[in-house]
Amino acid sequence: MTRAELAALRAEVRRRRNAVTAKQARIKRELGIDVRAAGYDPRRDSKVIAKYTAKQLTSYLNDLDSFMSRKNNFVAGSGGSVIPRSDWQQYKKLENKYNNIGSKHFDAVSGIFIPTSGLTIRQRDATIRPDSIHAQGEIVNRPYSQTNRKPVNVKDAKALKKLISEMRKKVSPEYLKKQIKEGREQLNHMLTVIGNGDLVKRAENLTDSQFDVLWNYTNFATNVSGIYAIMQKQTAESSDRWYASVIEDYSSDIGELFSWAEQLSTDGTNAAAKKSSRTAPAQKKNTNKRR
Repeated sequence: MTRAELAALRAEVRRRRNAVTAKQARIKRELGIDVRAAGYDPRRDSKVIAKYTAKQLTSYLNDLDSFMSRKNNFVAGSGGSVIPRSDWQQYKKLENKYNNIGSKHFDAVSGIFIPTSGLTIRQRDATIRPDSIHAQGEIVNRPYSQTNRKPVNVKDAKALKKLISEMRKKVSPEYLKKQIKEGREQLNHMLTVIGNGDLVKRAENLTDSQFDVLWNYTNFATNVSGIYAIMQKQTAESSDRWYASVIEDYSSDIGELFSWAEQLSTDGTNAAAKKSSRTAPAQKKNTNKRR
């Protein structure tokens, strides 16, 4: 490389370095985040440009060009943290896939009629989402809960990497099976503590689709958890007639829901929904029982 070519290369590196500085300042001005402080700064001491060889200058220029690429942008995370836009877009793509899987799964069971509430699963969801803390808990803890995370809800780039890893698992074919297995184990433990051996054995005979509907789309899990908590509190403190009354109230719905789940189709949620919807009353409202 001639002296003139080397001088031109040094001039290009200086120009590109200035462009990087300008982009960093623009990001801070527009997004309120400091990418330099977060470690996204390819710039080196300006004095080294005059000392670098042609090979070193070319390598440095590539680093500066990478930062200036249109693909290399950022979004503001929680507390002004810096998150690469490419990572955020990767997460949102997975999130969208997860939501689509969840929507299809919900559509498959939404027409199933729940006898204890007098509503289909879709109707029940419409009534519990706005104002019921317990019901929202049921929805959030389902294998598929519609998610729309914003960058400001993410702590930093490291936390986003973890979310991406978790979301990859949630869109895998094995995810639902794993969630159902964990749900079965949780139910088995609670029923054992409660002392309901009959339901423990019957629960083992439920198909995955039957268990999924019972555990994730009715208040069955909430009621069992209620009895489980009361039993522990009663043991730790003292015997009380109030406990017995509440347990009896919970147990009534639990028994009815369990027998109902055993009658659902064993061939899958679509078939179960069709079977249930055919037997659902045209108009039925029950305001006395818990939904």
